[in-house]
Amino acid sequence: MKIPFKCPVCDGQGLVNKPPYIAGDQPTWTDSSNSPYTCKACGGGGVLWADDGGCEWTEDYEGNWDTSCGNTFVLEADTPSENGMAYCCYCGKALVEVRYGRG
Repeated sequence: MKIPFKCPVCDGQGLVNKPPYIAGDQPTWTDSSNSPYTCKACGGGGVLWADDGGCEWTEDYEGNWDTSCGNTFVLEADTPSENGMAYCCYCGKALVEVRYGRG
């Protein structure tokens, strides 16, 4: 049974104020639109489903993190969870870590 829960990326609103794939701490970006953007994590519906398995982040030999949603994230130090990350910043699913050499 699938259990719905509020999208953590858009807070259940279906819209975000920054273009998709812009990091939350990035102060500026180039875009001429003034309107809100559809949340890519929930497709604009404001809801995600609990049994989707999450987004698997796999650490490579250089310490970069490849995501199962097709992106790569680089951290200066430590792991995503040690940096307070619980959800994928690209797709909004729960973040599942796979450390290098620990499969």
